[in-house]
Amino acid sequence: MPSNKRHPSEKRSGMDKRENRAEAMQMPFDLTSVLIGYGAKSRQREVLESIILTRPISSWQPFEIDLAKRLAAKVVALEEMDRMIEVEGDVVTNAGGYSVISPRAQLKLAREQEVIRYARTLGLTAGMRRVMQADEVQHSKAVDKAHQVARAADDDDLLA
Repeated sequence: MPSNKRHPSEKRSGMDKRENRAEAMQMPFDLTSVLIGYGAKSRQREVLESIILTRPISSWQPFEIDLAKRLAAKVVALEEMDRMIEVEGDVVTNAGGYSVISPRAQLKLAREQEVIRYARTLGLTAGMRRVMQADEVQHSKAVDKAHQVARAADDDDLLA
């Protein structure tokens, strides 16, 4: 009966295993491979594409792409719910004849919070993306300094 044991020369070192895992995690993605399975003109594809293009495609990890796909689906569902609420209204009449907040409007709030959580997880919020570029930062500092000088001038009795 053959043995299931490997010959010592066939054993892989722990380093080899780690290198293979690292290579698998750094799989190169391209936009077309991410968008496979979505219709050419589908809204979900448009949203996913805009999410993916917020940063270089090479920086996306596989689990982040899955989260981006879920986020795109949630955004499209939220847009659909917005359209329904526009037709039905925010307030509806219940079986007892009382005006109440639409259940869809309440569900919409919960879905909006989910979208925000996914966006934060993916680092898509303005603060995390560091929206301000270097020249905007310099301009902001110059404006702050000008305001400080103006305040100091207001406080100076000789200039008043």
